[in-house]
Amino acid sequence: MSYKLKKIDRQWRMESVSDPFFKYEEDGLEVSFMIFINESEREKDMNTYMQENNIKDKQDIPDDVYNNAGYAIIYFKFNGFDSLSCVSTNDFLKRIDEADEVIPGVYKEIGNDEKENGYIFIGHDISLSVRTKKNPSEAIKKLSC
Repeated sequence: MSYKLKKIDRQWRMESVSDPFFKYEEDGLEVSFMIFINESEREKDMNTYMQENNIKDKQDIPDDVYNNAGYAIIYFKFNGFDSLSCVSTNDFLKRIDEADEVIPGVYKEIGNDEKENGYIFIGHDISLSVRTKKNPSEAIKKLSC
């Protein structure tokens, strides 16, 4: 089976070494992963921390705060889905049309009939396929908070 993908464009990008994490509970399926929002958000996070803590130089910011600035965790919540599969990214890329253009991120899977079949989360090592006709809700939690 060959997949066609359509990238979902957002202001953030999936961290290149991140993998999707998922959990299934009574209220649905949640898929999450680390994202990099953008450089201006990173600068804003660091400047806010420096102002709140009377720090004059970025080198004085604690490592965990400095490293997390501009990063967040994004959560996709599915209230229902038809199927879920998880496979190594290397194996998954072998089944994708134009795989050389694929980077870690969130994609819509397009079927042979050109209809959307669900969502694909391509990570560094793991890829996750969620077959569903329902759109997920999204929430972002910043790591620097």
